[in-house]
Amino acid sequence: MTDRPTTYVGLDVSGSLVRCVVGVGEADGLEFLACGSMPQLRWDDEEDRSTDFTPEAVHEVVREVEREAGLTVVSAVVGITGPHIHARLVRSSIELQPGPRRVTLEDVRDVLEKAEQGVRGAASTALQLVPLEFAAGGRVGVSSPVGLPAARLEAYTRVVETDRRSFIHVNNTVKRAGIRVDECILAGFGAAYATLEPPEHPETVAHLDFGGSASTLTAYVGGNLRLACGIPIGWEDLVRDVGATFGTDEAVASSLIAQLGRVDYDPGTAPLTIFVPGPDPKDPVGTGAVRSLSLLTKVITRRIDDCFEYVRFELREAGLGLNDVYGLVLTGDIAGLPGIASAATTATHIKSRVGIPTRLRDLPVALQNPGWACAVGLVLYAHRLMCESDEGPAASDTWEGRGRVAEERVL
Repeated sequence: MTDRPTTYVGLDVSGSLVRCVVGVGEADGLEFLACGSMPQLRWDDEEDRSTDFTPEAVHEVVREVEREAGLTVVSAVVGITGPHIHARLVRSSIELQPGPRRVTLEDVRDVLEKAEQGVRGAASTALQLVPLEFAAGGRVGVSSPVGLPAARLEAYTRVVETDRRSFIHVNNTVKRAGIRVDECILAGFGAAYATLEPPEHPETVAHLDFGGSASTLTAYVGGNLRLACGIPIGWEDLVRDVGATFGTDEAVASSLIAQLGRVDYDPGTAPLTIFVPGPDPKDPVGTGAVRSLSLLTKVITRRIDDCFEYVRFELREAGLGLNDVYGLVLTGDIAGLPGIASAATTATHIKSRVGIPTRLRDLPVALQNPGWACAVGLVLYAHRLMCESDEGPAASDTWEGRGRVAEERVL
């Protein structure tokens, strides 16, 4: 990951900001080392900054990490999202030749490769393969078939698919910044890895990671992935809604949401009016106006309610009754808005909470918020991949999955 051993890099390009976190440690655990991010857009910032996902933005964030940690970042696990994310269950099988014989790691990889070949159409690509269970030698429901005598190996795999063009764009953008992509995984997986708590692992639990252009909904039943899908609502939609409503630009709208945004406005806890800078960059104060804070909250709440309606619909489509879901965990920058957990509970009828990353030791207080959940989780995920590199791919006995990146996909 870097020019130092036992360091792990997570690069989150799914949210409203590009974020990078580096952790260091051994098999017994990880601790925080450094971080970097693009700054939030501010209407009063004299510098002309951009938070768009570009090679220049990735380069700047990575250089910030390198200066803080005194190292060189070589590669990273990257978290992505998009509205076209979806997952389906694939059954694949291979005949063991010569057989019968004992199943090897290479056999497991081959049967998973066959599952990946089931991706539909040239417009899609497999982002992640999540093996649920195997069947070998007359035994079913096996989590790790290596060593079992068998003539045939079967696998039941949840294949997470995404738009091929978007996938290539992300990989090429990171590569043009001088960073090799070790793995490219669903941002919701990374955020869930950092925030789901042990009591939630064996339950039916849903996780919503609010992104920049889109959000990711995942659900886990008894430790296995049941649902993964993209929701076409994110931070950028809030910015556009607020900008259009108040007749102001993107920087002002982003500042209003970050500093004063909330869900389900309570006039007893906040001022009734706010000052909105005007559209003239030479005189934003003179062209500004005093507006109602409740209007800002209504605009934000309306869009977030739309997102929760998607959550309800997707869970029902996956055959998950809302009464059967143990909880809903919220991450991403939008999850930091006051009142969102209670709004989610009201809208979905599922007990909801905001997910805070806690599994990385010595994590600064500033990073203990839902906006950093994905970046922190990517570091933890990278560490897990290293620890399990000698064990080969196996069925997940927890809610996480294994990312898959083939170099030929990004050429």
